[in-house]
Amino acid sequence: MLFAAIAFAMLAFAVTVGERRPIEPTSGAYAPSVRAFVALAAFGMTLAWPLWRIAMPPAGWSAGRAALDATTLVVAFQAAFWPLHLVSGRTLADAALLDALVCGWAVACGAVVALSANRTVNAGLAGTVLLAVPCLGVALDAGGAPHPWPALAGPFVGILEGAPTRPVAAETAFGAIAAWPWVVAGTAWGAATWPRTRSGAGLAGASSIR
Repeated sequence: MLFAAIAFAMLAFAVTVGERRPIEPTSGAYAPSVRAFVALAAFGMTLAWPLWRIAMPPAGWSAGRAALDATTLVVAFQAAFWPLHLVSGRTLADAALLDALVCGWAVACGAVVALSANRTVNAGLAGTVLLAVPCLGVALDAGGAPHPWPALAGPFVGILEGAPTRPVAAETAFGAIAAWPWVVAGTAWGAATWPRTRSGAGLAGASSIR
């Protein structure tokens, strides 16, 4: 997974930043390319990887392996995102919020993979949710739904919301949007590990009685 993540990051960089060099490489001139890279990375972390994982046979998979995959993707994203932040024209706080937004949804999608691996949730249902939720966010944004509802459905609208300059109220709202996927991730991972915890406790109790 680490090699696949690095290869995908290199391809995403080549397609976005590497092939879109501005005429005047000033600070902030790379902002559109960096935004495109982040969007492509978010696609890989929140759609391509979980759907690929769910489509494969569940044999040998567990919540632990899903967590390891999600962690690998998040670490690989850090290695690519923060150097690019230096030429994106964003402030440090704004880049940190965008990073939290993308990684939060990646961790949440990892929980969906874990739920499917544990067979707590049907694989078809899990795949449908992974596709439907971000599509709903984009559809709400295209339909003119009021802020912040479109961005709460996935990382893609939130990436566009993270403009370098905006009023304080908008910055506060974006901070709330970036925190939201971590709430979803915590709830989903709790659901993914709960059945195993209960079964493990039951076995321990039965062993102590014997």
